[in-house]
Amino acid sequence: MSKLLICSSGLPGSGKSVILEAAKKMGIPTVVMGDVVRTETRKHSLPSNAAHTAKIMLEYREKYGKEVFARLVSKEIEVIEGDVVLVDGVRNPEELEYFQSKEWRVATVAILSPPELRFERLRKRGRIDEVADRKEFLERDQREISVGMDRVILHADYYLVNQYLDMERAVAEAEKIIKKILENTAK
Repeated sequence: MSKLLICSSGLPGSGKSVILEAAKKMGIPTVVMGDVVRTETRKHSLPSNAAHTAKIMLEYREKYGKEVFARLVSKEIEVIEGDVVLVDGVRNPEELEYFQSKEWRVATVAILSPPELRFERLRKRGRIDEVADRKEFLERDQREISVGMDRVILHADYYLVNQYLDMERAVAEAEKIIKKILENTAK
């Protein structure tokens, strides 16, 4: 049987980490698409802040195709033992199409949170590639939407609304979704 990729998508700060955490808790291997972008940014001797990762993300997609990061991460997916992999941070339909072209089964989960909550989460996270202010936050959202994330979210197979949940409850909800995906794809 072909691999099943559970692909998460969500705007920055939506809480994609909850599905990542749930997968790890369930023993499902994970790959993070954003890590690939950050790695490629460092290859150009650039710090992996929001401006530089955005520049690389857009340049690579223009130069190598919209699915470029799916192609790069697929090398990692191919060597993973097991039938199920969580792919964190899919940003456009072309990435999903690329995964399907490898004859992998794909299920998508969109993680949704309101903008104000996402902004606060990003500020607290303190990662170097995070936003400095609201203007940068809105620009980052627009950038993510411009590459097709809105279409991935709109057509997702499953949704996790991550608004009023503490981390423990959010992870529990994510586990339920993963179990449902596994049930539905086993049929």
